[in-house]
Amino acid sequence: MVSAISKTTTPFAVVAGPAPHTTTFVLDGDLDLACADRLRSELDTQLRSGRRHIRVDAARVRFLDGTVLGVLFEAHTRLLAQGGTLVLSGTPARVQRLLGLTGLDRVLFRADPSARRGRGPHSAGNASLRRPRPVRLPS
Repeated sequence: MVSAISKTTTPFAVVAGPAPHTTTFVLDGDLDLACADRLRSELDTQLRSGRRHIRVDAARVRFLDGTVLGVLFEAHTRLLAQGGTLVLSGTPARVQRLLGLTGLDRVLFRADPSARRGRGPHSAGNASLRRPRPVRLPS
């Protein structure tokens, strides 16, 4: 089931399932302040409907700003508190660099083959598979 969201107003689509508690967000193009509230609202809707495992497919992202990263971080935090997960997949190199610059590469879960290449799942050097560390945001 795909939620119909116009690409002219929001560069993402929501794909429910296959299990009733899972959802995939497919991001596409440029994501910035203009779509952050809509993304936040759709993530809230998915959490309220009982979704506890959200995959964010970022393979087709050309640009992602800090506002959208903040929305993803908020959803990640809420899901963890409820026993769920938010996992980024297909993150392009430019998004991986941004995650590294912000320190979110050590916080958000990623399911990218490039993040695991040449390392075992328990490797101390593998930031994508390590348990995330708590982050305090200024009040």
